[in-house]
Amino acid sequence: MSDDNLKDVYDKLCASYQGIDTFRARLLGLLPLATGSGIFLLYSNLTAEAKEFLGPIGLFGFAITLGLFAYEVYGIRKCGALISAGIQMEGQLGIDGQFTHRPHEVFGVVNEPFASGIIYPAVLAAWAFVGSRFVLPEYAWLIALAVFLAGFGFSIGYNQWLKSLDEVPALARLNQKILRAEEEGDRGAMAKLLSQDFSIVRASGEKQDRQTFLNKVPENKNRGRRADRVEVRLFDYSAVFTCRVTTTRDKDGKDAIDHFWNTRLFVRRDEKWCCTNWQVIEIGEP
Repeated sequence: MSDDNLKDVYDKLCASYQGIDTFRARLLGLLPLATGSGIFLLYSNLTAEAKEFLGPIGLFGFAITLGLFAYEVYGIRKCGALISAGIQMEGQLGIDGQFTHRPHEVFGVVNEPFASGIIYPAVLAAWAFVGSRFVLPEYAWLIALAVFLAGFGFSIGYNQWLKSLDEVPALARLNQKILRAEEEGDRGAMAKLLSQDFSIVRASGEKQDRQTFLNKVPENKNRGRRADRVEVRLFDYSAVFTCRVTTTRDKDGKDAIDHFWNTRLFVRRDEKWCCTNWQVIEIGEP
């Protein structure tokens, strides 16, 4: 894919992500207001004859909110997929964009899923209270509390699951740093990304230790590297990262397109990922 086409796809991906994010934010803001206003008007105009309809009304409001909650869960997952794709495209374009430098959660917990995990269960609990207030009045508060805790518990669990998936973008960003350090011949930047027991098997079959590899980093700069076809497999505190690296220039600076399949083993140590093993295999045209 040419740079112009890739940039066009990237712009459309950014617009899609921003559209979904904006819609979700507006819905999160309007839902509590609309629900609170609706319940207030419902109770202010309540007559004795209307009490028998509160059960169906509460059930109807609960069902609609549950549907919106399901849509929110899907929207969060979809945004995560767009973020991962955006990180990969930014790596191919050689830019540091909104996906690569996306801010992480506050205090390790507060993020978009956490916010929706409070609002939606609260609204569900409100409708559950309305539906049970005149059907099971002695249990109405208990039912509402149970609904809120169940919804909040699900949201926290889902948020933790999403955080485990968030390691994939983190590893993609780390791969970009490795690619950039190698392309710029920045030995110091590369050293920060490698473990002390690092080793690499070159495409030639030569095996190098950490120091040997770092010594040769400046010699291999400006090759026009780009990475695509990224795949990540997580295993607790380790991850296998594979990608295809394409170079557009040889060591002499002449135009020459080559493809290399890179397999990297990342290990998480002291809350930080680092590369411990790296194998390069030269491949032909796809």
